[in-house]
This record gives sequence, structure tokens and C-alpha cells, in this order.
Amino acid sequence: MPRINRKQALSDLSVEVFRLTARLNTLGDRLAGQAGLSTARWQLLGAIAGSPDGESVAKIARRMGLQRQSVQRTADALADAGFIEYIPNPNHRRAKLAVLTKAGDKALQTLHTLRNHWADSIKDELELGRLIEATKTLTRLRALLDRDNNGKG
Repeated sequence: MPRINRKQALSDLSVEVFRLTARLNTLGDRLAGQAGLSTARWQLLGAIAGSPDGESVAKIARRMGLQRQSVQRTADALADAGFIEYIPNPNHRRAKLAVLTKAGDKALQTLHTLRNHWADSIKDELELGRLIEATKTLTRLRALLDRDNNGKG
């Protein structure tokens, strides 16, 4: 077996993460479609649900590491579909806060059930310790990328 160095291992990991992301997005779209959403809309609903008092689109975009304009387009589509609504922001006259509606909360509950069913179907094939270690490794890699990009990516 050829020896592998850290640079090659990092490159291999990056390629595998890209492949995994594509598969997870496909799965996410399949699950989210059952609730009338896409993966991007599901992710944004989850981010908004994490702030029950509401949060501005700009703040959500920063937290998610995405461009404000793309998050705004997705949020507007969710608002048009009745999954979120905008409420006044007491701290900023123009930057309204996004909050879930009952329909958005119901969609998220449906998606959590679907995701849990999917996870139940494969969980026994993955060792808990390895999942925890993989999460730590990916979290550390993201932190290094954030540092190298001054928190912009």
C-alpha cells in the first residue's frame, strides 16, 4: 500500500466531502420534496427555527456562511409559500426579522420525521465513535477554512 502524506489525505478528504455533499443534497431534495421544499429551503427553515424570536436575513446568512442575497431570495420564496413571515425588527427599521409560521413549523416536523426514518435505516452500519471523530475532523477543517478566509467562507 503506498504511503500517503497529509496533503494527499486532505485532498482525498476534500474530494470525498464534495461527493458526499452531492449525495446529501440529492437525498435532501428527495426528502424535502415530500414537504413541498428543496434542500436549500429546508436548511433555511432550520436556521430560522433556531431563532424563535426571529433573526434578520443578513445575520442568518453570516451564520450559515452564505451570501445575503441568495439567502434573501430563498427567504422571500419561503415567505411567498407561507412557511415564514417577516416581522418588525425593534433594532433596525429596514431589516425585518424572519420567523416560522405554523406551516413552516409543520413542514420542519415532517422533515425531521423523514430524516429520522432515513437515519434509522443506516445507523447500525456506522460506528458511533467514528461518526463523532468524523464530525470533529470536519468541524476543525471548517474552522481552519474560516480562519484562512477571515470568516468569509
